[in-house]
Amino acid sequence: MPLWERRESESSQAYQAFCLYRDLGADRSIVSAYNLCREKYSGDESAQKASRAPGRWNKWSQQHAWLRRARAWDNEQDRLRRAVKAKELEEMIERHAQMARLFQRKVLERMSKIDASKLSAKDLVTWFKEAVLIERLCMGVVTEVKNLRLTDGDGEPLKQTIFVLPSNGREE
Repeated sequence: MPLWERRESESSQAYQAFCLYRDLGADRSIVSAYNLCREKYSGDESAQKASRAPGRWNKWSQQHAWLRRARAWDNEQDRLRRAVKAKELEEMIERHAQMARLFQRKVLERMSKIDASKLSAKDLVTWFKEAVLIERLCMGVVTEVKNLRLTDGDGEPLKQTIFVLPSNGREE
């Protein structure tokens, strides 16, 4: 049974209090949960806030390990959020891939109607470079090489070559 579920020895009042505490998130405190409870059940949002929670709230917190249970709840909520984001990312990647394939078909249809003999040498080179770049990106191969001019502590030039690899959506 998950830690944040109601314990067998926990009264319904104590569990309701825990749920208020648990749902406050990272800035939770027993007194904040108590004040929220007072607002919720009295209906008076203008009531003066207590500076301390009653002793039984502190007793419930200790007796039923609110801090540990709330931390477990937070971890589970974070895990669920990450799972949703991962699924959304997969869906986005697939959607973008479908759009790219559709666009490729449209471009290929159009290209098949072009008379290559009417293209300039510059156009042919540009198209070739783009085709090579796209293929390299798809294969996860170096797409860019940068030379940086750096100096050491004495002002002597250092040459550093950086190969830029596409991430293809992967974390480093």
